Amino acid sequence: MAMQLDLSQASVVKDEQGRPFIVVRDQGKKTRQHGIDAVKSHIVAAKTVASIVKTSLGPRGLDKILISPDGDITVTNDGATILSQMEISNNVAKLLVELSKSQDDEIGDGTTGVVVLAASLLEQASELIDKGIHPIRIADGYDQACEIAIAELDKISDAIPFSKDNTENLTRVAKTCLGSKIVSKSHEQFANIAVDAVLSVADLDRKDVDFELIKVDGKVGGSLEDSILVKGVIVDKDFSHPQMPSEVRDAKLAILTCPFEPPKPKTKHKLDITSVEEFKRLQSYEKDKFTEMIQQLKDSGANLVICQWGFDDEANHLLLQNKLPAVRWVGGPEIELIAIATNGRIVPRFEDLNEDKLGTAGLVRELTFGTTREKMLVIEECANSRAVTVFVRGSNKMIIDEAKRSLHDALCVVRNLVTDNRIVYGGGAAEIACSIAVEDAAVKSPGIEQYAMRAFADALDAVPLTLAENSGLNPIETLASIKSRQVKEKNTRLGVDCMLTGNNGIHERTLCHRPSYRKTPATAARDTAMPHGSEDQQCDHRWRRPKRLLDTLMCTPELCESCFDKDYYHPSLMSDKPLVLVTGGTGFLGAWVIVHLFGQGYNVRTTVRSLSRADGIKDQLRQAKISDDQISSLQVVQADLLKDDGWTEAMKDVTFVQHVASPFPSSPPKHENDLIRPARDGTLRVLRFARDAGSVSRIVVTSSFAAVGADFPEQRRKFGPPFTEEDWTDTESKTLAPYPKSKTLAERAAWDFIKREGGKLELAVINPVAIFGPVLGKDLSTSVHAVSELLEGSIPGIPRLNVAVIDVRDCADMHLRAMTNPKAKGERFICIGEGGIWLEDVAKTLRENLGDKARNVPKFVLPNLLVRVVAIFLPIARLIVKDLDEEHRLSNEKAKDVLGWQWQYSTKEAIMASANSLIELDAVKV
Repeated sequence: MAMQLDLSQASVVKDEQGRPFIVVRDQGKKTRQHGIDAVKSHIVAAKTVASIVKTSLGPRGLDKILISPDGDITVTNDGATILSQMEISNNVAKLLVELSKSQDDEIGDGTTGVVVLAASLLEQASELIDKGIHPIRIADGYDQACEIAIAELDKISDAIPFSKDNTENLTRVAKTCLGSKIVSKSHEQFANIAVDAVLSVADLDRKDVDFELIKVDGKVGGSLEDSILVKGVIVDKDFSHPQMPSEVRDAKLAILTCPFEPPKPKTKHKLDITSVEEFKRLQSYEKDKFTEMIQQLKDSGANLVICQWGFDDEANHLLLQNKLPAVRWVGGPEIELIAIATNGRIVPRFEDLNEDKLGTAGLVRELTFGTTREKMLVIEECANSRAVTVFVRGSNKMIIDEAKRSLHDALCVVRNLVTDNRIVYGGGAAEIACSIAVEDAAVKSPGIEQYAMRAFADALDAVPLTLAENSGLNPIETLASIKSRQVKEKNTRLGVDCMLTGNNGIHERTLCHRPSYRKTPATAARDTAMPHGSEDQQCDHRWRRPKRLLDTLMCTPELCESCFDKDYYHPSLMSDKPLVLVTGGTGFLGAWVIVHLFGQGYNVRTTVRSLSRADGIKDQLRQAKISDDQISSLQVVQADLLKDDGWTEAMKDVTFVQHVASPFPSSPPKHENDLIRPARDGTLRVLRFARDAGSVSRIVVTSSFAAVGADFPEQRRKFGPPFTEEDWTDTESKTLAPYPKSKTLAERAAWDFIKREGGKLELAVINPVAIFGPVLGKDLSTSVHAVSELLEGSIPGIPRLNVAVIDVRDCADMHLRAMTNPKAKGERFICIGEGGIWLEDVAKTLRENLGDKARNVPKFVLPNLLVRVVAIFLPIARLIVKDLDEEHRLSNEKAKDVLGWQWQYSTKEAIMASANSLIELDAVKV
């Protein structure tokens, strides 16, 4: 959240040269909000926006009087209109405004309800965050709950029959939409108008409605009951001369977008008139040209001229004399609509006019309004009967504007029913039914996501609670009663009795909506309040843009600013997702980085040493439940870290690089250079080609904690402060093992490259500890291999080793944050979760949770002396000798402060995720 200047503390002073400048006092005392405080402030902003519009929800909702800075007054209860006219500075609150606009574009109605639901989801998320649940776990639960709610909507929906001769059901739904509007007293009339208008332009066979053929116009005067539907076009113009006939039958229209005047020279010219005779000749020339043009019109068969341009009084008089009615200064949109309605062709050049380009209409007449001199032109009985105009009347402009907005909602609702004739019932009945279904599913969910699912169910209750409150009912009692009755009677049609009829049966009161009226708000609110989600395939989400609040809420304040900065964009807010290259996509961490990138909608490319391994990557992504569409979009390029071949192609059009690939020894190398050279040269090769590509802005390199705190003196390890990113492993140590030396030298080389020859390329480095978590394939990492050996009983006993743990999903999350956060530039981050765990506790955890499947897990703890003796004969054991009885002390505060990162999975959760996935994939013999 950005720090704002308080100009109430400002004063104007002048320097020695008299130049004024502003001094704002006490700004040094102000601080930025970070972490949970920033999250809470964003949620408060969203709740504030929702609280403004929630009183307008439902048939008993209140109208708002909006006064613009210019003094213009708007009276409305339309959520999208209210929000669009609010001056909002908070970026998260702006997303709610966009959400309401999107709902208005897609569905037409429900613009208030979708904001109430989204704000309620965020409010529930705030309570879960207070309980220590990470936002991504909340998002996962919301995603599951939303799918259940959508499935429930499909289950409880009813298909309604209709045709052009039987429109009763369409009218009922339109009346539901208009029940809370200013036209509610005339909702029967406006519902019929909306249905007739949509069916006039609809293609029922293709289930398509062309909204461009419906024009909504209005005129001050009369009452709402005087509103009519015209099967044709109404133009706010009259005939160019008062003596022209006010009615033309069997009209043939010449539709001109060219000036009705004599042709002019195409070059600059000057005409000197020095006598009366010359002026008369000019006048005669103009008259002859006008007469010639009028004759050309009559020869074409036209008996009515529609012109986008004006013409002078002489031309107007000649048109009257030749009994050729004309209309001038007709706007461009009206010209196009007239051409469509009359099947005419627009004539851009007068000489192109002929009979084939004329439009036809059965009747063109002037519409008068009482004693006023104002008139409008009505074109009826058109050749294309699908073009219609709704003409709204009202006592003042405010009423007409609100009636137009109400009619727009009704038109959209009827259009939606033409494309999908299923309905669910209003009055909060559908939300209550979905809430009950989600609650039931939450009970059966074994993970932390069940808390988020319950929160989603509680958020759905916000709609019926608000309806009851706005109707003067006791909201808690009303909701409890209806929920109880829905369960007992198994009747999902029971909702809030907003009109106090004494009947909660929504079906009997004909309050109904199309399922997508509920689906789209649920899905939209879910996607607005979470960092990832799936598409509802039954709704055309053309409005959908990735604008999701929890992603923004999880930003640090600086990133929240950058979300709307021209140079940096938070991934969830980008309209066109950039291409990210992941090296080592076949590996344990690389695969999960790809999963997270797809989860945030990025385009992804990965490298493999051999294309024969491409199918293996896709199998891992399927295991992570990535959609087939995203898997098919994955680009796989052959490139080896030890060769230049393929890297130019790999870096083409890439914006970010995640360099995850790195060698790790399964046994001590014969010479340390066998490990150092590929690690260092491979990293430099990736950096060099990334720089030369020109499109890459940042590369995130996966190093290791081995480059931070390996082989330090015992005094430093045991009694010094926790290791931080300022620490570096001493590569000059004679006892340093090849692996930490290779990681340290490779990372040092990367920083030196960026400093000396990196150009504009930015670098961030992640230094993870031992990575555990769910495996997606049978290619195991070294850390997970330790769990595999414990499960199979491959080792006779358990050495006294303490392992610092990070879950692979948390590690992948840090990689993505370091990729987009501006403050991550030039920084390294230690990646550790809850902390460390002794291997004997790992074994104990496996035995406690896996039962008989952990029967092979050893129980014997190896004495340190025995391990040292074995290391004399077994080279692989030498890698762990120096770490015996060593407990790691590391700090991840930098990642929390700079990236806004927080570990999500505990140490034991990460261990068990590894074990369970190994068993599920048959990667171990238990």
